Amino acid sequence: MDLTRIPIIPTIFCLLAFCSLFPSNVRADSEGRMTLTSIQLDSAGLDNSGPVHVEASQTDHGIDQLKVSVFGRLQTLTPSQLRSLSGGPFNSIGLSYSRGYSEVGGRSVYLLLCQGFSSGVKLVAIITITEQGSVRVDNVSTR
Repeated sequence: MDLTRIPIIPTIFCLLAFCSLFPSNVRADSEGRMTLTSIQLDSAGLDNSGPVHVEASQTDHGIDQLKVSVFGRLQTLTPSQLRSLSGGPFNSIGLSYSRGYSEVGGRSVYLLLCQGFSSGVKLVAIITITEQGSVRVDNVSTR
């Protein structure tokens, strides 16, 4: 058989079609997101953050109440801040801390709202609470 006489385009097409019959990352089931309807987190803190307490509730449409006790004060997200949280409902929450610099707001605690599946975690929103009492909601979309 003379390989120089085989048309290259149809050969490549046939090879790609054949390879597509055996995808490498296939799941036979459909994984669903379970909504956390009542959330309570407690942390002793890190360094000099002090204790952190988080309480939240959500429906299938997203978080409808969120309170964070940190730096000796209770912060409650406003209805406007809660509405700005897109991408909910969330089924995974992370908590982190930054020692910060006083020139840029000082210490901060970050509440990370995520959607997690066995195939990966998607960070959806970050709520930043500074020791000066400001609360900021940032919607993100990373994978």
